[in-house]
Formats: sequence, structure tokens, C-alpha cells
Amino acid sequence: MRTDVIVIENNQEGREKALNAIEGMADVSGLSKKNSLYLRLLSEEALGLIYALAGQYKAYFWGEQDRDEYSILVEAVIKDGTAHKLEKVATVSEVEKENGIMGKIRLIYRNLLLTGSLIEGRGLRPDKIWSLKTYRDSIEKSDERADEARGELERSVVSRLADDVTVSVMGDKARMVIYKKFA
Repeated sequence: MRTDVIVIENNQEGREKALNAIEGMADVSGLSKKNSLYLRLLSEEALGLIYALAGQYKAYFWGEQDRDEYSILVEAVIKDGTAHKLEKVATVSEVEKENGIMGKIRLIYRNLLLTGSLIEGRGLRPDKIWSLKTYRDSIEKSDERADEARGELERSVVSRLADDVTVSVMGDKARMVIYKKFA
């Protein structure tokens, strides 16, 4: 199942429609009230990322469901190559210093929208995908700042509820996907 694609703009138009679409998908698939709430919370976090970039991008939001696996997707068109001259692109150290997982994801997603590429760093794979799961694994293997990073992961709604979050390049679009599987 796939919800309608909802256009999200900086005036928060489309927000309620997006949340209603996710709730409708949860209802149709027979999710419990608790699991439906989890999907809504993850959707609100994804929408929060869009609004943190308000005024800069028009984004598309939708949900997908395949059996017990759910995805919340956000996609926006990457700006042309001259955009990074006008707007500051975050460095690896700035991303790693950013407080909270969604703050890190927001900076990585913004970089992707500005330049069409991800920054080098922890949690990055060479195929232009940043993954929360890969980031979690790298934290477990690292001694430097590991306690602080683990604390961020524990405090994050997205980190606690989502199975994974990816930020990637899809042609001329930047895509963020939040994955959740209910057993």
C-alpha cells in the first residue's frame, strides 16, 4: 500500500493531510493504536525536518506499507550546483557536533539538497547513502565521543522507534526514508 504523495511547503500546508494519510494507512493495515501512534510520531519528526528547512524547498511526503514493514518518505529536488555558493554547507565536524540525531540528519539532508552529495564521515557508505543503522554501528565500535553519541541515540524519538533512517541521492532528488517494522 502507498499513500497519496502530499506536497509540503514552508507554510506547513499539507501537514495535517500528511499525518492523516499515515494514520489512514495504519488503520487500513490493522495496526494497533500504539503502533499507529509510533508511525504518527515518526511522521511528525520527518515533517519537522522539512519545516526546519522552511522557505528553501518544496518537499513531497508519503508512506508505504508492505506486510509488516512501513516506510515514511520525504523527497525534495536538489538545487543546482551554484546554490552552495550562496548557502553554507555543513562540514563533517559540524554534523558530528550537532546536538541530536534529527539535527544531524537535517544537516546531512540539507547538504544533499544544496550540493547533490553527502559529506564524508561516520555512518556514510560510498553509494551516497547515510544510514542511522550504520551510524549506530560505528558508535558502538568507536571510543571517541561514544558515550555522548550513545546518549543522543537514547534520547532521540526517531532512533528509539525507527529501525533505520536513510538519507540518499535519487537522481536529482534528495530522499529521506524512515523504516519501521512491526512484528
